[in-house]
Amino acid sequence: MPDSPGANRRRADAVTMADVTELDATAVVHQLLAAAGSQLYDSRLIEFERLSDIGCDLLFAVRDRPGDVPIGARSAHPRDIVEDVWRAFVVAARRWPDRFLERVLSEPDLHGDIEILDALGEVDRPASRELLVAAIKQRRAGHALGRKYALGSLIRLADPQVPDLLVGLVKDRDSSVRFAAVRLPLSTATPDRCPPCSTSPKRRRHPWGPRSLPWPRSRRSPYGKA
Repeated sequence: MPDSPGANRRRADAVTMADVTELDATAVVHQLLAAAGSQLYDSRLIEFERLSDIGCDLLFAVRDRPGDVPIGARSAHPRDIVEDVWRAFVVAARRWPDRFLERVLSEPDLHGDIEILDALGEVDRPASRELLVAAIKQRRAGHALGRKYALGSLIRLADPQVPDLLVGLVKDRDSSVRFAAVRLPLSTATPDRCPPCSTSPKRRRHPWGPRSLPWPRSRRSPYGKA
């Protein structure tokens, strides 16, 4: 019986990860970030996912030293660059959940970072859920987006604490959090639980930074060097 496509891919990944040196892995991560915002990004992301968990460490290393590595394609729109870098952390959390969580737990400054809180929605571990609940309960000024993204991640994890947390969030002092507390559960509801959600018209998105159009490099990259 021939091997399944999944088995073939796992075998190929194992060979690739065994052959990649730290120097090669560093190059893969740097190429991934350099391609952010371009059509080349998806193929770079596939290479990134085939690394061992050193890929996760290298991604965090770049994050810890902003400006050391060029980020974003020359003609890319800044919004697309930010979205792709964000996506890299979400993919890293899904690909290496334990290593990702270990890095986050070791750096308290990351516990309120919205990029990290969103990525933790891919890490189905008790410690990850604890971090997200703590972020939702954080009431200090300027942390509204943290509560919003932490809620979205807990909903993706189908955490049983969500209903109790929503009771407080619908009365949050920040209007965006109150709105998210109403909208997010509905947006993730299945038709059998919320029939009207399956028939409501979907809003059409009109991105203002299409990847097919060049973006003047005179506009500074949100990540410093480019």
